[in-house]
Amino acid sequence: MLYLWGIGNDFEDFVKWDKPIMDDSVCLIDLSEEKIGTVVRGYRINHPEIIEKCREEDCIYITSKKYKNEIVECIRKYNSKIKIVEKREALWESKKRTIYNSMQNDFKYNICLKRAVIKWIEQALEDECSYWKDTSPQYIAESHEGLRKREFEYSFNWDLNITSDDIIIDVGSGPIPIFGNMINGKEIDYRPLDPMAYQYGKLNEYYNVKLPVKPQFAIMELLTYFVEEKTVDYCIVHNAMDHSIDILRSFIECFRTVKTSGVMLMAHLASEGIHNNYDGLHKWNIDEKNGKLFFYNQENCVNISEMFADVADIKVKRTPIEIEGWGYRDWILCKITKKGDISPIILEKYDDSKYISCMIEILFDKLHEK
Repeated sequence: MLYLWGIGNDFEDFVKWDKPIMDDSVCLIDLSEEKIGTVVRGYRINHPEIIEKCREEDCIYITSKKYKNEIVECIRKYNSKIKIVEKREALWESKKRTIYNSMQNDFKYNICLKRAVIKWIEQALEDECSYWKDTSPQYIAESHEGLRKREFEYSFNWDLNITSDDIIIDVGSGPIPIFGNMINGKEIDYRPLDPMAYQYGKLNEYYNVKLPVKPQFAIMELLTYFVEEKTVDYCIVHNAMDHSIDILRSFIECFRTVKTSGVMLMAHLASEGIHNNYDGLHKWNIDEKNGKLFFYNQENCVNISEMFADVADIKVKRTPIEIEGWGYRDWILCKITKKGDISPIILEKYDDSKYISCMIEILFDKLHEK
């Protein structure tokens, strides 16, 4: 049982960001006589005496940092054993349960392409545009290193041997690419690619942003129509593949652009779909379980490490980070070295001409409406 003490104005945020735990195992508590007995979102607020018989395995969630000590003292008057947790810790623990219950070894993958494309354009892209309109001024004001020519530097510690002759694509780069475009002072073939390149170009023009390399238009699910197959030494996808319309096809398309012995580098916040309740572009989760790479959401689950074991050496690691306002999160980091080509059996399904023409038709119809 999870008890929520003094939820107050935080309750709306709690429901928004952690819907999975809002079930019969949640009980609201408050000391205010005005609140006790009232109902919020279908949950009755109870007097704290309800926790008197709680066990050690139960926990009580407190929302107020300002009155934390006072609340803890009050809780201990009613129960000396119940576990006390702070807001973000409670959210994280509940989300972890949802995450690990969602990742299964059984393959299941079936998306409604038309519905997914329409949602991606009508809701997700608009949300992303709004995000960058709000964020860009501060991002630019901080003199982000992407605003000047600089040495290429990958953010995570993999054993890489990048030379000035390598071709590097940065898929889903965002408006201001974060990796440098020079090796040993020599300019390299570094290509930022993004489906919103046009919108980002307008945004950068408005703020008079001068980039050494501008993002170019490309759609991840159709990447080999923009980048020739087996021509790339490094394909970087940084916190972007979980924004896909069709994540499995996106992975396949990125993999196909890489030369044999070339490398895909992926870095994503763990299970972003769950953490954001599948709002906006966050329709998919990327995570690790027992050293294996998983893509999943409410209806689908793919063990990428098993599916592509014959054609790729896939290294996956989990790195904890601290995010201001959110507390503890993980990066899921992947280094995928290509050993061979994807089997024709897999490609037959994901290289179907009807699928491709359907996606292009819907995309261009919806983009034309905008």
